[in-house]
Amino acid sequence: AAFSTVKFIGAAYLIWLGIQKWRAPPSPLDAGKMPEDAGKMPVLRTGLFLQGLLVNLTNPKAIIFIGALVPQFVDPRDRKCRNIQYLLIVATLCLTDIVVMSAYALATRRLGSWFHDPSAMRLQNRLFSGLFIAAGTLLAFSSLCLAAHGSLQGAENGFIIAY
Repeated sequence: AAFSTVKFIGAAYLIWLGIQKWRAPPSPLDAGKMPEDAGKMPVLRTGLFLQGLLVNLTNPKAIIFIGALVPQFVDPRDRKCRNIQYLLIVATLCLTDIVVMSAYALATRRLGSWFHDPSAMRLQNRLFSGLFIAAGTLLAFSSLCLAAHGSLQGAENGFIIAY
């Protein structure tokens, strides 16, 4: 009962955020406006890289994800190649991350004007507002269905049906 209550409150919060976003006036980003302390200390690229590296290496979600994912792909019986297996997985994850982050950077570069146009910002507000409201509504109805029908119904054809 407590979980359903928290879930329903979360759904209501998502819907409220969606309504607030829908009503929000478009506020394009202004590259000319910099924080007051931005000009005080120059930032070196190596400093930014090290800061990002430290954040990623100490991210508990990433550590748990890697700890749960990686062992499934390493053969514990093959002691000779175990380090090579780990190295291959690390290289694959790093390469994938570089490709994805580069795609984000290129997309941001290409879509940068989209963050300065008021009509595009209004469209973004409406799009993300709709996503928040839809997610909150789906979450609320799943909570109502769980409360009405019980969390799990019996197994049919080997599958457990959740309402």
